[in-house]
Amino acid sequence: MKIIDAHNLLKTKPKQINYLIDGLLPSGTTGDIFGPPGEGKSSLTLDLALTVAAGTGTWHGLRCAAGGVVILGGERSNIDAFQRDLHRAGGKRDIDPGSLVLPQSDSGEEALWDWDKRNGLWKQTEWGVAATEYLKASQPALVLLDTTM
Repeated sequence: MKIIDAHNLLKTKPKQINYLIDGLLPSGTTGDIFGPPGEGKSSLTLDLALTVAAGTGTWHGLRCAAGGVVILGGERSNIDAFQRDLHRAGGKRDIDPGSLVLPQSDSGEEALWDWDKRNGLWKQTEWGVAATEYLKASQPALVLLDTTM
């Protein structure tokens, strides 16, 4: 057993937290935007994605990191719907090519994981493996995973 004494912890300054959104979302963590349908969750999320991808430095008055953004899944079933959503979310910001992407599977498969009834466990789909490899290679600042998938 290891005993940690608060007395010793108080003698040193804590490590600085790196934030994606200052004071709201630490880098490397998971956040969630939730609420009733039609309340603007997707628009708010796309606004954040555009802000990070454009590198504007602030999001609704908070300091915000800049970098690549990957959106996986969601309600955007086709490119036309995604384009409309981007424009509605304020897509007039200037972003570099490749800074905000929506990877799509060649097969049309959308699930990243499937339930293996036979073995009673979750198994990553081929699309899930491909998406994971892409994320490892691209190292985006922000990954948005829409839970409707």
